[in-house]
Amino acid sequence: MTSILSYVCNLIAGKDKIADLYFAIDRTRNLHNKHFGPSYKVSFPPIGTKVYTTQQLIRLEDLARCTTYNQWRSQLNGLPTLDQYVVLLIKGREAIRGLFQANIRAGNLRQQGKLFCYTFVNPFTSIAGVNRNNITFTGANQFRLFFCQCERNRFNPLTVINGLLQD
Repeated sequence: MTSILSYVCNLIAGKDKIADLYFAIDRTRNLHNKHFGPSYKVSFPPIGTKVYTTQQLIRLEDLARCTTYNQWRSQLNGLPTLDQYVVLLIKGREAIRGLFQANIRAGNLRQQGKLFCYTFVNPFTSIAGVNRNNITFTGANQFRLFFCQCERNRFNPLTVINGLLQD
């Protein structure tokens, strides 16, 4: 079982890769011509690396919206494929983006002399294999220091699905 603090720290360490994926998906939705848009390279070693077309990313986003976590989990045979992993990250997009944005909000509130409180609620429940599903951070300085330290760590994509590896 992974501590929720270590789990959140790993997500922060993966911020660049995960945020790039979310940016690529958002960009594909905003393109007027989705049939001839750019391609996006997605890489989450050891799960995989692939160059996705705009249509493929849109298809994965649609699949994420229409699939429950239980359906997603029932389709697994061992480790997830890169497509399955991307679908999972898309499903958790709101919570993960909220975590990344909390760092900016903490900085703004600190500058304004206001109190900061943020609760991360793990969107992946048992898939994550964490000791609890939420953690609350109070204090902008402490959160920003934690965030900064975690950004320096190496991202382990398998930690996101640690609960599956323990089954």
